[in-house]
Amino acid sequence: METIPDLVSRDRRSDDTAIVRPDPTAQPYTYHRFCTQSWKAGNVLRHLGVGDGTPVGVAGDRAVQPLLAMVGVSLLGGVVRLAPPQSVDARAVIAHVGDVGSYELPDGGQRAGYGGSPDSPATYHFEQELWSENPTRVPRKYDPTAPVLDDGGRRYSHRGLLSAAREVVETLDLSADDRVRVQGRFDDPRTIVAGVFAPLSVGGAVVLDSDTSSDVTVVAPDATASSAADRVFSAAAVDLEPVS
Repeated sequence: METIPDLVSRDRRSDDTAIVRPDPTAQPYTYHRFCTQSWKAGNVLRHLGVGDGTPVGVAGDRAVQPLLAMVGVSLLGGVVRLAPPQSVDARAVIAHVGDVGSYELPDGGQRAGYGGSPDSPATYHFEQELWSENPTRVPRKYDPTAPVLDDGGRRYSHRGLLSAAREVVETLDLSADDRVRVQGRFDDPRTIVAGVFAPLSVGGAVVLDSDTSSDVTVVAPDATASSAADRVFSAAAVDLEPVS
């Protein structure tokens, strides 16, 4: 794998678990569903004007919707501005419905809220838009060296992120049988590399539920594990090389 879209290629669709969510009544996120929902997210974002090089703010909530938005942006060649500030120079921002209205965007900027129905008719309902979209993926080529993630000071390429993810896989000896719990917010690219991209790259499961058992717990940089696990890995150990 050289690009983030490779994580949701057609041949990766299966009934194996990709994401374990906190809500036990929610429909499970198999690899089949994760792939198709990511494609849908890309189609939704395309309608919002996202394309090559377009910056898109994605909130750092530890939830499935930001993950879908991140992959959706990558499918369009855009750049995710991770955990954006309240005033952000972006074409669109994807955040929880209770927070999305507080972001200041340039003229023409779009907002999409998840976790409920937005109060403003000008704000898109992210889940509703996903539900109404076709699960299709527009074929295209990607540049592995292009930036895809921006933490506010540095940008990281597809290749750089996945190379770091491979190092995590090797360090932890991850396989498709492993469940990796993420502890902390998605506001640091190292947490996403170790807690999301690494397990997904080998067909493992990302656990967002603190009460579900896991084989490894990935803790955010400068944090310690608050739950027992066979293994604990600090995202601070991830070696990421920025492109700018």
